[in-house]
Amino acid sequence: MGDEPPSPGTRADFLTRDASADELRHACVLNHVDWTRRLAAASDGDCGVDGDLFLAHLPKPRPELHIVVLDVHGDRLRAQVDEAVRSARGLGVERVGCWLTSADEQTQVGGWVGARGFRPGGLPQWMALDLRGVAIDGQSAEAVSPVERLRDWSVCGLTAFDGETAAIRDAMGAVEPRRVWHLALWGDGGPVGQIAVTATTGPWGVAGLHDLIILPEARSQGIGAARFRALCRFVADLGARYVVLNAEGNPPALYRMLGFRSIGRGKTWWLSGDALATEHTADRVTLAEAIGAGELATLARFRDRLGDRLPNGMTTVEFAAATAQQASARWLVDNGAPLDVLSAWDLGWQDAVRGLLADSTVRDRQRPRSGKSILHTAVERDDPDLARVALASGVDVELRDNRFDATALDWAKALQRPRMVAVLSPATTGDQGVS
Repeated sequence: MGDEPPSPGTRADFLTRDASADELRHACVLNHVDWTRRLAAASDGDCGVDGDLFLAHLPKPRPELHIVVLDVHGDRLRAQVDEAVRSARGLGVERVGCWLTSADEQTQVGGWVGARGFRPGGLPQWMALDLRGVAIDGQSAEAVSPVERLRDWSVCGLTAFDGETAAIRDAMGAVEPRRVWHLALWGDGGPVGQIAVTATTGPWGVAGLHDLIILPEARSQGIGAARFRALCRFVADLGARYVVLNAEGNPPALYRMLGFRSIGRGKTWWLSGDALATEHTADRVTLAEAIGAGELATLARFRDRLGDRLPNGMTTVEFAAATAQQASARWLVDNGAPLDVLSAWDLGWQDAVRGLLADSTVRDRQRPRSGKSILHTAVERDDPDLARVALASGVDVELRDNRFDATALDWAKALQRPRMVAVLSPATTGDQGVS
């Protein structure tokens, strides 16, 4: 391991002035694009800008194509996405990811992307930290420092140290001038966590954090104040003022405790499996586009198709909820389309949620093949309000899923979601939810 910052001749130029939240989000998105570009290059793929899209083909370790929408108002955006999907089929990738850099872009893009087979993914939360507010004077960087050859280690649970991924990450760190560092969070005897730093340079230059994973046995103290200050010391030594990240993979509350602030949300959509392999019929695409756009006159032409699955496998009401189209959702339900609990919740129809959950027959029918209950889903979403409504409606807190044979409380503990643990613990639930 080593902790030497770049030599002065290779130092990056960083954004050092006072920056607004919008400016930092722009810098964060550019950092994410640069990280993806470097992943593509190191995995023998390629990337580039095609009109209003940034495209990156990552052949290894899992063949993927990533699309970042740079301008939602582009005249050829739809055609470019269609062309990208056709290209993905020719490349034989397993999935295609479409990144919207702002959740507000859902209204322009989400509906018709979903109509082409993409399913909604997560909501990346862009976050930023100004290092001028962190006390790092005299702090040693030894607790968090670079691993020069990840392939020399084997750490179960830390993906950066694993086989082909390690080779890709090593290649990213070997590019000169160096802009990527893969760091270990050190414990007794070796790494107990991983995190990568990528430095973008120029007027929007920031240090981006990626791939944070901490082994379960080291999570009781989280990243730890000393380790976090060591990480900040390392980044400050690069010359950066701002640290940015996408908090989708870890709870934003963790980062807020460390001083990060939210600078906006993005949205991801994913295309894989049969939806990627299939050329969808025009009428199915038209129906889905009408739902996503709230075009009720067009929906009326499909009254006999409201129970159909859309190109992305979702029901018509699920898709209306995913695209936040209240008018479409209401019209669909009023005209006989089936309503499910999660769609009703996402639409804000709490009375409908309570009505659906109060009927045990409906609850059982809507449980997926995985055996997850609505309480398990609430844990996945880290949504204590949904869990409270489910418990009050009689959902059994002892229900177990089919894969792990675990209750929702077991999930909450394993995922380290204290708000969910508090809601689902026996002292809180009492006799609620026991059918």
